[in-house]
Amino acid sequence: FFFCHRTPFARPETSRAVPMKRLLGMGEKQMTMEDAVKEKNGNQLAELLTAKLGNKAEALKLLQDSLAALSGEAPVVLEADALVAGPGLGQEIAKLWVSSAAPKGRFEITLTEEGLRAQGAASRSFQFQWSDVLHFLKLPKWEHSRKAGAAAKSYWLVLVLEQPFSLGKQQHQCLVLNANGLKALEKLPTPADRADHGPRQLRCSQTLEALDSCAAEVTVLSQLLQACLDRKALEPERSACAVEAVQAWADVDEGHIYPLSAGLCFLPKPAIFVPGEDMLQAEAGPRRGPRGGDLILHRVHSKQVKFQQIAAGDMTALLSYISALASQYHPSEARDDPTLEEEEDDSDFEDEVPGPSHPPAKKRRAVTRSQTSGKAANGGTPVLVQDLPAPSRGKAEKEEESDDADDFGEEESDIEDVE
Repeated sequence: FFFCHRTPFARPETSRAVPMKRLLGMGEKQMTMEDAVKEKNGNQLAELLTAKLGNKAEALKLLQDSLAALSGEAPVVLEADALVAGPGLGQEIAKLWVSSAAPKGRFEITLTEEGLRAQGAASRSFQFQWSDVLHFLKLPKWEHSRKAGAAAKSYWLVLVLEQPFSLGKQQHQCLVLNANGLKALEKLPTPADRADHGPRQLRCSQTLEALDSCAAEVTVLSQLLQACLDRKALEPERSACAVEAVQAWADVDEGHIYPLSAGLCFLPKPAIFVPGEDMLQAEAGPRRGPRGGDLILHRVHSKQVKFQQIAAGDMTALLSYISALASQYHPSEARDDPTLEEEEDDSDFEDEVPGPSHPPAKKRRAVTRSQTSGKAANGGTPVLVQDLPAPSRGKAEKEEESDDADDFGEEESDIEDVE
């Protein structure tokens, strides 16, 4: 009885069940690394290594080590690594891990003879040449209890570039590194030992030999970068501006403005550097409140920059600093008083009668048409404004009414300069 009724209830495998198995991944064997090696499938092996290690950088490093072990020579540079390293950076000098504020993250930087290369997590990498660095800045971070000029607990080390570098979809004009002013590095970087020492490698080796093992992080980083750039870092100077740093806002980001001898820098985000040759003039914005006012910096080659919520005392110091620095590069554009130009354009403008304590720089006389016609009768001597007596208010009003009715009418005054 059992065997007689089993066949009608059995469901034969139909053609519809096969696509469902394929959709669910059933019936297909997953390829392993061994299968990829047996089939010599390089693409599949790379995908399996990336999935196993978590990122492409680790997979690439493993493949390079494997190639080096097989060949018994130096690691072979793959195409992907060549895109990261780029050509023309020269021999490697030293490596060390740093914390960066712009771009934000932790990177392993490699100092080479020709430039700097940085490698971060998730294949985040960038590079630039030393020749692209315009300025190297060493700026103390803001501390309420620290006096200007004293040693700080932490610093910004800023490399200002001529051409911005790209990281992802963002472009960065500055590389901003965080440097501790108290804590020492766990281990000083060891320069690469090569027979053919380049000039930068020689300077870096001498710098590392002179450094103490307990030297602070900011000391090690700043001196290594100075050796690579062969120049000293710029720091805030009292001679450049009366204030070391000014708290301000750039759009929605809070930071500090550092007035330097080479230009103005805003940190940390967005990292902005305006060189002195690009400064035209600055003005206080119309919006002012209890938290401070706005500063508008007009530039020569770029659009204006606006900083917000600057205290009144700091505003005066910044305006004076920008005016002095801009006048060094653009003396013809310097204006002590921007309203003078508007006054000189007015054809009806006349100088007021100067007092005895303020001698006039230039005499001016007001001559009417009626006075001009009578000039010959009076011996050709015009009447100077400063020689006219100062009438009382009531007398002046009567004389003005009589002059309008009798002599002048609708005549206009011509302004003539007396050299």
